[in-house]
Amino acid sequence: GEESARLDAYELGRQIMDSAGGVLDLSSMHQDAMDEVMRGLRAGRPREMAARRCHEFLEEALSPFEMAQRGFREANLRLMTVNSQLAHQSTQLSAVIASINDGLVVADAEGAVTATNERAAEVLGVRQDVLLSGDVASVATLLARRCQGGEEDVRDLRWRLRRRDADHATVELRLNSPEADLRV
Repeated sequence: GEESARLDAYELGRQIMDSAGGVLDLSSMHQDAMDEVMRGLRAGRPREMAARRCHEFLEEALSPFEMAQRGFREANLRLMTVNSQLAHQSTQLSAVIASINDGLVVADAEGAVTATNERAAEVLGVRQDVLLSGDVASVATLLARRCQGGEEDVRDLRWRLRRRDADHATVELRLNSPEADLRV
């Protein structure tokens, strides 16, 4: 009797899970389960057995969601820790970049400027936010505007930057105002 009812409830839950591809649509599945329980009541099964069967089905149906919720909670805690570590490292990196006396412009693999310091903005005659909204080719254009002669060198540098081939390119330029020698 009671063991058979538990097996029936388990099997019903399994069938519903299988028919949903492992994803529960609780509204329709719950209704199907309740219909099965009501059929059992009408067939003369005791109410206590029917209620237990319904409870077992719901525990089985909700178990994957409870496990997923625990997993999401743990993943969220890990992400919060990683975000905190990244924020700390970003703050440290920003402080190091800001403290460098030479002008520094950092770009990603696509050529977008990702970091710069105040000295680079000063040398190029723009604000830091202008540099950060540009790419390495725009940095070369700014250099060309600020330098005497050396247009060919700046063109070569711009071409290398666009091709992402500037690893060992060194260009010496003369800055107009204030007058200064630059090694790029």
